[in-house]
Amino acid sequence: MKRLVAAVTITVALGWSALASAQATSITTTCPTNFSCAFSAAETMSLVAPGPKAAGTPDVFLGYMVFDGSSNVTLTGLANLNGKVQIIGTGTPQGLTSTSPCANGTNGQPATISLSDSSAISFVIDSTGTELQFILSKDPNTSASSTVANGVRVGVCRKQ
Repeated sequence: MKRLVAAVTITVALGWSALASAQATSITTTCPTNFSCAFSAAETMSLVAPGPKAAGTPDVFLGYMVFDGSSNVTLTGLANLNGKVQIIGTGTPQGLTSTSPCANGTNGQPATISLSDSSAISFVIDSTGTELQFILSKDPNTSASSTVANGVRVGVCRKQ
């Protein structure tokens, strides 16, 4: 009887695991259009990746992210970089823009936005379509052939 219960438990667990895995790869993150959200993010510099700032340096960000009708992105706001408050990005007007439209996620992977400072963020969107959760997936100080980010940045952007 104990063997039967164990066999049934293992069969159910394996079947559920396969179902959950299949569902995860079928989830897609579609880039929003005509969407504005207010974001906040926190970052710390990696303890192992080389970069222009000291390991463990803290940064925080606050601002707005706007997707136009073609999923091009404009990001504006303020950054506190290790205690120094400054406007995000350069240029006129100041801010960051996407270098190409947002790239939809496929096979369970997040969508990605490549920004004008050579950084990229990857995000997923919640089931109500009102909140993006993102990470830094390419640091502006990382070479084009590397997948290593000098910083560890996470944030959330809530629809306005």
